Amino acid sequence: MKTSSILIICLISCFVNASEDVKSKTASAINYNNGTGGIYFESQDEGIKVDDSRIKFYLNEASTKINNGYRSEVAIFDRFELGSKVKYIFTLTVNKISQKTITQDNSWFIVAQWHDQPNKELGETWSSFPKRPPPLSFGIDYKKGYKLYFKSEKNYIDMDIRLGSTIFCAVEIEWIFSKDGAISGKCRTGIDNMKFSFKDRTMHNRYYHYFKFGIYNGPTVKGKNEVTFKNLNINPIEV
Repeated sequence: MKTSSILIICLISCFVNASEDVKSKTASAINYNNGTGGIYFESQDEGIKVDDSRIKFYLNEASTKINNGYRSEVAIFDRFELGSKVKYIFTLTVNKISQKTITQDNSWFIVAQWHDQPNKELGETWSSFPKRPPPLSFGIDYKKGYKLYFKSEKNYIDMDIRLGSTIFCAVEIEWIFSKDGAISGKCRTGIDNMKFSFKDRTMHNRYYHYFKFGIYNGPTVKGKNEVTFKNLNINPIEV
């Protein structure tokens, strides 16, 4: 199994646009071949390692903050139209959460999120863009055992997981700004599963939201954490 490190050093807020070679290796590693947008990175110091069939994300004691937290993430900018429905499928494994991370207060461990962004076509920029939590996200709750949760503005659902176990997730999202959109999905692992279906806010603004995955820890977290992703599919649904 071939493995390569992607060195992305980012000491201030940034997205790093990957080279065509790195994009190709990244897409191949997660079996992602249907993208319409670019692949970008928010990471540093060997925080992302790509092999033939997966991407590993790392954080450690030496990690520095990016955008108000410690993160190692890949962002996929697949454009969609308002009113469209999109299905996202992926597989992840939470390999390691350090004891130091577990004992920290006022923090978070997000592994996948759909995030708003400024509309460049209207002249908007990140420097003046409002800072707010993503409308939809998957994260890890590690205060009482380990749980994977899915969170929206008014909904929260979770399931038990084990470190090192494979987790499969599929989510369908209706991208609407003027009213709540339909959200449905399921996740499963060897010891538990969860299903959800409801309507809630899916967009903070009218411009398409991008999907990013990996590790995003809050500003108080310092520790060795590791997550693996593979088998990403993003497909529009006929409506």
